[in-house]
Amino acid sequence: MLRESATVQNVDIDVIAVVRDDADPLVLFGCELRAFADAIALLDPDELALARAELVAIAGDDVAAQAAAVCGYFAAMNRLLDATGVPMAAAFDMSAALGLTTPDHLQATDA
Repeated sequence: MLRESATVQNVDIDVIAVVRDDADPLVLFGCELRAFADAIALLDPDELALARAELVAIAGDDVAAQAAAVCGYFAAMNRLLDATGVPMAAAFDMSAALGLTTPDHLQATDA
């Protein structure tokens, strides 16, 4: 979603920053947003409290609320797509770009 949004808005981003803390996402409040999203994804309540407090301190309540809403929306969309069996198009497989290895059973298909 971030990559597509950046493309539509003609904004430069560095998607490798999703998996590398030493990379600058090139997004306003990007490092704080990454820490917040990581804490949510990892279900770490202590880390989430710290990341939320840092995001609020740097970006404000409105940005933190919007970030939480985006995380919730993303989780809901993933569940919906998983539940309905919608295949992920090969064009959206970013594993190689992020330096990740995707298990064979999770590889994108052209179906």
